[in-house]
Amino acid sequence: MRKFVLPKVYRIGGGLGIRKDGFAYDGGKVDNFYEPLLCKTNVSFLINVLKDPTFIEGAVYTSYIDENPLLSEVVPARNRGLKLLRYMSEVK
Repeated sequence: MRKFVLPKVYRIGGGLGIRKDGFAYDGGKVDNFYEPLLCKTNVSFLINVLKDPTFIEGAVYTSYIDENPLLSEVVPARNRGLKLLRYMSEVK
């Protein structure tokens, strides 16, 4: 069973046409029963589709997404904001 986590830094990207559903804040307690309250988005999926050669060629078909499960893979984001905060806390 997963334990609760405390978000160290909570940033939400956004833009035109990007839907975000969620609720969290820096230091907010989120246990395993309420994990869906963290923000979820399909941006990674959309980027994977746009980069896919089959999509670029315009050769997609009705079962294209079902037959290409790698499109749903999420590449972990680099937490540059937290790295910057750590650096700033160490600089005198």
